[in-house]
Amino acid sequence: MSLSRRKFLQAGAVAAIASGTPLSMNALASVAKTSNAGLSQASNKAASSNSVNRMSRAQFAAQLNTTFFIRSTGAHELPVRLVEIEDRVPEHLQDLAALRGKECFSLAFRGPSKNIKQDTYRMRHATLGEFNLFIGTVNNKKHGRIYEAIINHLNV
Repeated sequence: MSLSRRKFLQAGAVAAIASGTPLSMNALASVAKTSNAGLSQASNKAASSNSVNRMSRAQFAAQLNTTFFIRSTGAHELPVRLVEIEDRVPEHLQDLAALRGKECFSLAFRGPSKNIKQDTYRMRHATLGEFNLFIGTVNNKKHGRIYEAIINHLNV
């Protein structure tokens, strides 16, 4: 049985790739595991310091028409009322989001006409407690000047 140079090189290349793959895959897996552990610790720390990551639409819906307080500079708090909650899941993701129990929604707060800049603020509520929320000012046909926050738990 004669072995051509071409067949020999092909067999050698396949053997080299096959022998190197498990080692490189193990190395990649250990690197990924290490970096994911660090990432998971960071995300757990963020989740524990900012409880809005665990809040659902239903929790906010139960607080519709109640007063929240936005802590602006210093100890000054701006009272606002939760006036509307709107689903924001894109139409093409609604079935998948429902299947996975994920949600995306906006919160509309009505408050004094004092304009606050778009930023992350500390919120306080009698039932929900304290949490950080990114808020922007928008005009709404139904409610006038509104402070809006989007809660996005989608990762679908």
